[in-house]
Amino acid sequence: YRASPNMFDDVSVPAYGDAYNLSELAQTIVRGENNLLISVYDESLKESVMKAIIMSDSELECTIEGKYVSVKMGMTRSENRDKIAEHARKMHLHFKSELSKERSNFLGTLKELEAVLPMDEIDIQRKELDELFHKKENVGKDIYDRKIVDI
Repeated sequence: YRASPNMFDDVSVPAYGDAYNLSELAQTIVRGENNLLISVYDESLKESVMKAIIMSDSELECTIEGKYVSVKMGMTRSENRDKIAEHARKMHLHFKSELSKERSNFLGTLKELEAVLPMDEIDIQRKELDELFHKKENVGKDIYDRKIVDI
């Protein structure tokens, strides 16, 4: 969700021995998509206002800045989804890179074994190795694809 000037209007704030809606005790000022400033009419209520906002949504980051309560909202759902998808993509690329390194190491070992093993045995091992790495690459891709669908 995005920051809006009335998003906390119905938040209940304990004040003066009763409970009041935040809109009765303060004005909310939007300072960007995910940032707000709350100007509390009675500065002695800043702590109560901050606690009430935090209790209304634990994903909010609140601090007192001078005569204001500053509220930083978490990422929007689409931003969070994009961040998770990017992380999954990086993990998939890392997996593919590591798999490629291991394949190269095995092929190097097979090359060394050419001096002592018959060539048809080397060819069989190379074919089995290629099949194994191809299967592992497909498993990695399937996991990545499922994760992207889940996101």
